[in-house]
Amino acid sequence: LIFELDSDTLIATSYTGNRIAKVAPNGEWFPWSTGNELNGPVGLCYDDEGRLYTGNFNNRKIIRLGDNGEQTLIGQAPGSSNKWLGFITYAKGYIYGTLFTQHEIYRMDLDGNGTVILGSTAGTIDGDASTAKFNGPNGIVATPSQDTLFVSDYNTRALRMITGLEDGTTSASTALA
Repeated sequence: LIFELDSDTLIATSYTGNRIAKVAPNGEWFPWSTGNELNGPVGLCYDDEGRLYTGNFNNRKIIRLGDNGEQTLIGQAPGSSNKWLGFITYAKGYIYGTLFTQHEIYRMDLDGNGTVILGSTAGTIDGDASTAKFNGPNGIVATPSQDTLFVSDYNTRALRMITGLEDGTTSASTALA
């Protein structure tokens, strides 16, 4: 769920329906974006320009959504058919996503260029990009200042914090257990 900018209208993904709907403040809902690129949409975020993005759980695609629900494929995180994208967030010119079964945090610019920035195999190791490990990262959110990310680790029930988005020295540390 995410609120439409400058509105009380909710925008909601429907994983099983491969659609995105809008829900008016009075509770009335209507389909807004369906089919085409959508394949298990689960995450929503806005960039600094107010453009809306969604992420597909099933095929790891990141899609920009236009004002009328039109879909533009931005890129796809790496992985095979049994590798899934958890959720997405935006910070400092990048969309960050959790690669749930790959135990990684992925970063993609708005032109579709991406790379894994943290993680590789299951684990709960804190540290910089060369050592940090996750175990089923799923939820992700950026702070309002966009310099820190918080990630929920599904398998360990831990909340992890990613810092260093400003200077490129990205590291992960356990914020809460």
